[in-house]
Amino acid sequence: MNWTFARNSASNNSANSASRTRMRRMRSDGFSRRLMQENAVTPADFIYPMFVVEGSGIRQAVPSMPGVERVSCDILCQEAK
Repeated sequence: MNWTFARNSASNNSANSASRTRMRRMRSDGFSRRLMQENAVTPADFIYPMFVVEGSGIRQAVPSMPGVERVSCDILCQEAK
C-alpha cells in the first residue's frame, strides 16, 4: 500500500486521500510507542506447561511435546521452586 501523509499530500481535499493517510497520534514519545506496539515478545510472555498426574515420584514424558513431562504433586512443588 502506498501511504501519503497529510502534510506532504497536495490532494488532501479528496475523500480517497483521507483513507490513505497514516495517522500518527500518541506516538510522540517512547513510552507511548512501547505501549501501543503489537509484536513485542519478552521472556515474561512465555508459559512453561506443567501437567500433573496422581501419585508420588512419577515422571511421564509427553510424546507430542519434547522436553515436557507429566509429574506428580511432590515433583511439581520441587519444580516450582
